Amino acid sequence: MRHRSTTRSPRAAREGFTLVEMLVATALVVVMLLMFAQIYTVAVSGITNQRGLANNDQKARMFATIIRNDLQNLTYRQPSPAYGNVQGIVPLAPGDEAITDPLRQKGYLYYSENNPLLDFDDVLQFTVMLGTPESASGSTQQLFQGAAANLGLANEPDLDDGVSGNGLGSSRAAEIAYFLRAGNLYRRVLPLRDPVRANASPSNQPGNGVNDSYNYNIGSQDYTNTSNFYTDFGYSATRAYAEVFNSGTGSLEWRSWLWFNGIDSLDNTAGESNSPLALPWHRFGFHTNPQDTNDHGMPREYDSSATPAFFGRYTEQETSYIIAPSVGDQTLPTNKFGWPGINNPYMDRSTGGIVLDADGVINSMDGIGVNEDLLLSNVEAMDVEIYDLVNETFVSIGDAGSLFADGGASRTNTVFGPSTGGNRVFDTWHPATGTFFSNTQPPTRPLIYTGAITSTFPTNPATTLTVGERYRVPALTTSAGNFSNSMHYEVIQSGPASARVPELPPVPGTIVTIPTSDTTIQPAILRCVDNRIGIPAIRITIRYRDIQSNQIRQVSIVHSFVE
Repeated sequence: MRHRSTTRSPRAAREGFTLVEMLVATALVVVMLLMFAQIYTVAVSGITNQRGLANNDQKARMFATIIRNDLQNLTYRQPSPAYGNVQGIVPLAPGDEAITDPLRQKGYLYYSENNPLLDFDDVLQFTVMLGTPESASGSTQQLFQGAAANLGLANEPDLDDGVSGNGLGSSRAAEIAYFLRAGNLYRRVLPLRDPVRANASPSNQPGNGVNDSYNYNIGSQDYTNTSNFYTDFGYSATRAYAEVFNSGTGSLEWRSWLWFNGIDSLDNTAGESNSPLALPWHRFGFHTNPQDTNDHGMPREYDSSATPAFFGRYTEQETSYIIAPSVGDQTLPTNKFGWPGINNPYMDRSTGGIVLDADGVINSMDGIGVNEDLLLSNVEAMDVEIYDLVNETFVSIGDAGSLFADGGASRTNTVFGPSTGGNRVFDTWHPATGTFFSNTQPPTRPLIYTGAITSTFPTNPATTLTVGERYRVPALTTSAGNFSNSMHYEVIQSGPASARVPELPPVPGTIVTIPTSDTTIQPAILRCVDNRIGIPAIRITIRYRDIQSNQIRQVSIVHSFVE
């Protein structure tokens, strides 16, 4: 009898996976995918961070290259030994005409701290010229360029680059302003007219002949062009003012006209005859109206009644805003830019009116020069500091305990500045500032000795000159009676005075012996002392962010003024 086998055939074995096996396999796949996703995320993040680092490094190099080049071409520098033995740059005070270095102390340098609690409202503005201070040529650097409409004249900005009709002019020199607004770091460049280099014209003012000034269709009381000055020209300019006798009324009247600043405006040894840019009312961003004696020459980056208070300088986008023709200086709305052609936007600081739109542009003044002066975006801070030789550290104007502290001896003029009070400003100034300013001294001017310096040298032989006494140099005076303490003579050996004022040249280190007829008495000996403390260096620090990687980078540029 045959029995059926109960052993199962291999073909009858179970096919497929159990639920547990499926769950385990799925879990393993999910883990692997998560691992791959994490690895991918880390890789992408690393690439983004590396790209952010590269972007930040590129911006740092670009910023450092541009600002270092600008500072190396400063027109205002340390005076040569013939004009003092100070180290670094020093302001020019009224009376300093005799010791102003004509080749090295040209143009100006202006730094405003504004609110010391904020790190985005500093302004740095100065003049530059390509080449060395001793030479007007010899530079291989690219010239500064500015828009220049063709006027069809023999002497006009469009010819300054040697090419007619291309809408551009060029120059070896310029005004440059650095300021931060709404996260954008701007570098506003305004070339000075340089016609002699290109077409041998002696005049900076456009025209068809000698002293034939062309006023760009702008009179003193009307505006007959549908554009404005900065729509057609990218040059440094201002309005010239003069009191003119009106035979009809029999009285003096103020008249004004458009004025191109030229390279000769850098000269600080010709008084006011060349409209020097060192006089604040000739600069870009400063108030120009001698009839307004309280505000004339004041910088306009800060308006305490505006929203926000700080706006820096007008950008190319704003100054190229096209305005409609109108009659009269004040009939156009204050948010329409026409200066220096007409309609002064540098209003009284108490009136306000500076309002930034969401994009950081003032009052929707969207002109044609969009972002042409934008240097960096996504910038969170710009801080300017100067080196304090006494404390051997970088400080801001107004820092307590420094040479530049509020109320310190070097703070000689707190009236000048962008605010109505508490100004923190350094300015290299000009000896002829007494014309309109009641306080003619530079805003900040550190001196070694700030005590009493006698203005009149004794001429009575019975008077004894005592060691340590100090006397002003007669040459360092002005017709207005203001005296410069830049240099003085210190008595280093006691003795009698003479019957006449001795020759006291303003040359530091000069030894002068006062003659005496009595050979038994030792003569008085004086030595000329350079009383000025120079600013040896400046530091500019910016902080910016890469938007993609959210990485922050801080860059500090230190530039020495000691040469």
